[in-house]
Amino acid sequence: MCIKRQKLNRVMLNMKDAPITFNAYTIEFKMYKEEFTARNYMIVGFDNGEGNINNRMWVRFEASSTTSDVVNRWMQMNTMAQPGQTAVTPCEAKKWQHVAIVFDGSATSLYLDGEQVVQKSAPRNTVTFKYFALLPQPSYCNTTISFSEVRLWNVARTSTQLKNNVNNVDPKSEGLLGYWKMNEGHGYTFEDATGNGNTAEANIRVPATCGTRSLTALRPDWNGRPIWTICNSCSVRSFLLI
Repeated sequence: MCIKRQKLNRVMLNMKDAPITFNAYTIEFKMYKEEFTARNYMIVGFDNGEGNINNRMWVRFEASSTTSDVVNRWMQMNTMAQPGQTAVTPCEAKKWQHVAIVFDGSATSLYLDGEQVVQKSAPRNTVTFKYFALLPQPSYCNTTISFSEVRLWNVARTSTQLKNNVNNVDPKSEGLLGYWKMNEGHGYTFEDATGNGNTAEANIRVPATCGTRSLTALRPDWNGRPIWTICNSCSVRSFLLI
């Protein structure tokens, strides 16, 4: 089971203790992307609501910065200071892959299937996040993506640990703050398997009215901006559980 998310939908990982200051963290998840099209497809983002990059992290799909490949299947990691850095290995369509972002107090690393694909030095040894999201800017996400086994840690996981625990992990593991299996099969909320009560929620709901510009006010997005969504009869924008 997994969460399969289409256009204009976001999942907030609602951390009860936020804002949280980390001297180390890991966010990891399994991902299945059906195709790669437009650039700037942000798959994960953390933010402190300050409006700058100092306490912010996001990963998005872009074209390669080191090869002639113009397909937007290369993850680009941005965090704490510009510029962003692009992975040396592309993602693959129609294949489950494991992604992890690991901060150890001195650098932030991006892993694909347990292998480090980019590393960026950190300008300081702590970072503070208030908002935690999958697809934090869903208006750019014009193709379907699926997620499962989403985990947030306050420790820097090693490459070996990432490789050995792709499909499951002990919910009582030391340093595991939130663990969302995303296997509910229905609804808009996703329970935290750790028992810490950090319930995740898909917070963009499509209005029932189709074929017209039907705007529905929702809670603020991860930067505090109000969100609106449009329901079109020809293109239902929602999330599905499969």
